[in-house]
Amino acid sequence: MTIRATGSRRQIVRQLWLIALADHPAIVSEDPAITFDDNGATCFADENVRLRLELPRPVPRSAATTSVTMKTDAFSQFARGTHA
Repeated sequence: MTIRATGSRRQIVRQLWLIALADHPAIVSEDPAITFDDNGATCFADENVRLRLELPRPVPRSAATTSVTMKTDAFSQFARGTHA
């Protein structure tokens, strides 16, 4: 995580997110001491953390369209936690 402020040169990115397909939707931290819930990551704001947003494969609505539906609330939890 090497994104820095141009003026102070301080590190400004604290969370790195990877979105991946998985069998069960979840938000997973690579650090087992950190979890993510509706209040955000369970670490201090100045700590670096790597998180994975795991989503199920999209289910096609019909063969005639390319639109898909996601069957998960992991996106909702992600939104609530990042706005906490």
